[in-house]
Amino acid sequence: MKFKVCYCTGDFFLLGATDRKKIGSLINARAETLFEKPAFRQAMKSKRCLMPMSGFYEWHQEDGIKQPYFFQKKNRDLLAVAALWDTWQHEEEVIHSCCLITTDANPLMMPVHHRMPVILDEEAQAIWLNNTQCDKAQLIGLLKPYPYEDLEGYRVTNLMNKADFDHPLAMELLSK
Repeated sequence: MKFKVCYCTGDFFLLGATDRKKIGSLINARAETLFEKPAFRQAMKSKRCLMPMSGFYEWHQEDGIKQPYFFQKKNRDLLAVAALWDTWQHEEEVIHSCCLITTDANPLMMPVHHRMPVILDEEAQAIWLNNTQCDKAQLIGLLKPYPYEDLEGYRVTNLMNKADFDHPLAMELLSK
């Protein structure tokens, strides 16, 4: 099986949009409704991909302040998050876009947020990327919460609340 790495914008353009300024976009999709929603039905058949990441952030309201948390594998390996991609094209403009897939939170994630990205192990990655595989039950069976025992999550700096913050501190444990 051949794989290709490409840059995608972090949103999934809705079908039928003809003007980039007027298109709605989605950054994630609920695992439970992938085969029901018109925006994702076609991509589920042949445009499944993985989004590699070192970890992900989620915010939790604490004393009126949005507190960011960082989640990663305990062994610091990259996460392989289930995602969908598509290409939006209008006249001369071509944009590759993607959205990650979310599922119910595992026990580690639950106190912070009720959803989490679908993280796939190696066996599940191979099935997910096999676009000749379209068995709905098998694919949906892959989209479950990742074992909480293999993840860690902790509070990080509130500087993460600024959209332009890009610093290694973003992944460091915040001391109380």
